[in-house]
Amino acid sequence: MKSPRSLLALLATTVACSAAPPPPAPPPEPVAAAKPQAAAPAADLPAPPTGLRLPRAVHPLRYAAMLTLVPGDDVLRGEITIDLSLAEPTRVLWLHAEHLTVEEARIEAAAKHLPLRVVPTKGDLVGFALDTPAPAGSARLVVKYRGAISSLDDHGAFREEADGVSYIFSHFEATAARRVFPCIDDPGVKVPWQISLRVREADVALSNTPVLGETKEPGGMKLVRFAPTQPLPSYLVAFAVGPFDLVDAGTAGKNKIPVRLAVPRGAAGKASFAAKTTPSLLGILEEYLGSAYPYEKLDVVAVPRLASFGAMENPGLITYGARGSLAAPADETPMFRRGFTATMAHELAHQWFGNLVTMDYWEDIWLNEAFATWMGSKTVERFAPSWHEDTRRVASASYAMGEDGLLSARKIRQEIRTQDDIANAFDSITYQKGAAVLRMFEAYVGPEKFQRGVRRYLDEHAHGNAKAADFLRALSAETGPEIGPAFATFLDQPGVPLVKAELSCEKGKPPTVKLAQSRWLPAGSAGAAESTWQIPVCLRYGTGPEARACTLLTTKTAELPLDKAKACPAAFALKDAGIGYYHVDLGKDPLARLLGKQGKFLGLPERLALLDDASALVESGALGPGDVLSLVPSVVAEPEPYLERGAAMLVDRVRDVHVPADLRPRFANFVTRTFGKRARALGLLPKPGEDEATTLLRPLLVALVADRGEDPALLAEVRALAARFLADPGAAPLDIAGPALVLAARHGGDRVLFDRLREAAKKERDERRRGAFLEALSSFRDQTLVDESLAFVLGGGFDAREAVWLLGQDERMLDRSLGYIEKNWSTLVARMPGETLGYLPLLFQGSCDDTSRTAVARVFEGRASEIVGAPRSLAQSLEAISLCVAQRQKLEPSLRAFLQKY
Repeated sequence: MKSPRSLLALLATTVACSAAPPPPAPPPEPVAAAKPQAAAPAADLPAPPTGLRLPRAVHPLRYAAMLTLVPGDDVLRGEITIDLSLAEPTRVLWLHAEHLTVEEARIEAAAKHLPLRVVPTKGDLVGFALDTPAPAGSARLVVKYRGAISSLDDHGAFREEADGVSYIFSHFEATAARRVFPCIDDPGVKVPWQISLRVREADVALSNTPVLGETKEPGGMKLVRFAPTQPLPSYLVAFAVGPFDLVDAGTAGKNKIPVRLAVPRGAAGKASFAAKTTPSLLGILEEYLGSAYPYEKLDVVAVPRLASFGAMENPGLITYGARGSLAAPADETPMFRRGFTATMAHELAHQWFGNLVTMDYWEDIWLNEAFATWMGSKTVERFAPSWHEDTRRVASASYAMGEDGLLSARKIRQEIRTQDDIANAFDSITYQKGAAVLRMFEAYVGPEKFQRGVRRYLDEHAHGNAKAADFLRALSAETGPEIGPAFATFLDQPGVPLVKAELSCEKGKPPTVKLAQSRWLPAGSAGAAESTWQIPVCLRYGTGPEARACTLLTTKTAELPLDKAKACPAAFALKDAGIGYYHVDLGKDPLARLLGKQGKFLGLPERLALLDDASALVESGALGPGDVLSLVPSVVAEPEPYLERGAAMLVDRVRDVHVPADLRPRFANFVTRTFGKRARALGLLPKPGEDEATTLLRPLLVALVADRGEDPALLAEVRALAARFLADPGAAPLDIAGPALVLAARHGGDRVLFDRLREAAKKERDERRRGAFLEALSSFRDQTLVDESLAFVLGGGFDAREAVWLLGQDERMLDRSLGYIEKNWSTLVARMPGETLGYLPLLFQGSCDDTSRTAVARVFEGRASEIVGAPRSLAQSLEAISLCVAQRQKLEPSLRAFLQKY
């Protein structure tokens, strides 16, 4: 299941070009425009289409849109010309349009201007009706309209402010282009767009393509015309308008395309890391994929208040949250650098996976997101080998497996029937699980063959659309006919495989590993374990290249002979290099040997994967927590930051609610005896010359010992550091100051600290520091202060897109947050971003008793249907609470027996 909201969890998560598009067509002759009130009676027309996708009988060939955008305004004005191909005589042209007011519309077909009536409908459609059907062939529709510029959502066209200055941005994925353009808002419709923006003369206007020209207009305005795009789906069209500072980042790639950073006015000094990193990442991608970046330029736009590492891969105009993309040189901490690089590599990978080749529809969004996650990680590994990206991949797969253990989890390739299904498709199953499955098959077939399969897929579908079958066909062509069907077993069913392995060494026979597969399920799950997959299993039993054996496990049981073994191996790793989307059960004794001295031949990712599998066996009930916790001291006996990090996360998975009250002092003693000496040696501030792995370990280990270990001396240091940081932000790097603020609030935080944090958050202009203050405000345990912090969600003077996260209170205070939501539901729905509200039920999956489950169900079951994406979030949350209750009961005896030693 997803990890509950915890401090450690927060710290741990981190082409052939086609011909140029046709030239713009001349505008149609002026004709009498249809007015919205001229709608025909319903009986006079065919019923509006049902379902999410519009009929393909009407197909756009080209869009040309002109928008008037003035930062600070709430209204946009638009005119769009759509060249259409009609496959059959057509009486009504249906388009997607959400909250758009049509002012005029006209149509030309068969070289005639035809009478047209606008047919408003409920929902997100608009119809354009003709008195007599337009004949099959070409047609041109012109629509003038008005739409909204939101100050609430960060989808569609939305307004943001930085230092009192307004900007306008767009974000159209998944189905928000219809909020700005009447169009067929479907990823399977991929055609050229030409954008023109009428803006204030002093503003910078940006879109996907280079500027063709500018002309002055009355009233201090100008019209900026952009070059036609390559074929794009509507969700990838983009623009940004405002008084940006433009930072030149040079050129990148084989075609020496220009790269710029567009940042809020006055923020150019915070763009240095982004400017020097982005071109290098693009070059690495071109080299692997064997084709040049497929677009004419690259602007990266920093968006105030967008989620910390939220970004969007629009071709030629990537948008990236300012909090994750901008930092003054003094604030470029290791966590910031790694976070920026990982996200930018992901967005740049999308230029091929999603932009050049676009999935046909949202059930195959994994062709975008899983590939960008997989390829982004590969790019980071090449960019900075010292960062040990292979260890981060283990954590990424682990996170996905946690969610995938739920019966409410999606499949990677999930059928799309409703808008809820589209919203739910952007989750760890699509991103992290999809990437882990790609990586597993890459390791099995070999990186060279896999690379050829990927290049074939991109070449065959460049500037077009693709489905899962298209990729599997290309991959099988380069690797073998069995690979596509095997891969599909991970796409088309949910769940995590569990592979049990037993070494057998009989005299006169080569050593053999006996394998058995089932579905891994957490204790308390009502699921059945009979599922089977076709699992690529690659194990390693020594240090040389010959000490590796692979098989495709297609049946419930199988045997894998170690033909090259000269003797019975002392041990083996069932995930060579830590790669494999399955949990491993080796049995208690082999696990202990591998996590001890006998496992020294294991690499870092293999040992981390083993720690994760051990934790999963505890969660399923196959091992007791005491069996695994007893191994942790030997794992961290010698300082090794990545192993210590993995061990700390394993210990923190024993949730506070799983530890009976009478055992909490013993659990705290275990934590301090195991990690306290190292945490105190690290101290709170970086030391000159220390490596980045140590710098990254510090906040994690300090948080564990101070929080779960309740170490009074360390807590006193943490409180002192928090106070110094509030007085002087230069007193400590944010990577450690942020956790210190949270810990100070959580452990005895009082009115004085609360008021200081509130005032600091209100005054703070830097988004990253303001986010740290708000996180701390949501971490108090005094009920009065908790209620005051919740009141800030609607009445604290903070932007709604930031304040909403104050609802995510400390695990012990979730009942207060739930009560606030119940009391203020209508106001929250009216004033909070809908895309964010869909995740609210997940805030309560950290609860762990039947009373809380009943309360969460009562509050949300009648309301979740109002919010897109919320029904699945609620199902996941309720299931997670039920599993927590079952596991607490099952795990307590082993935990009690182990902690008696402490």
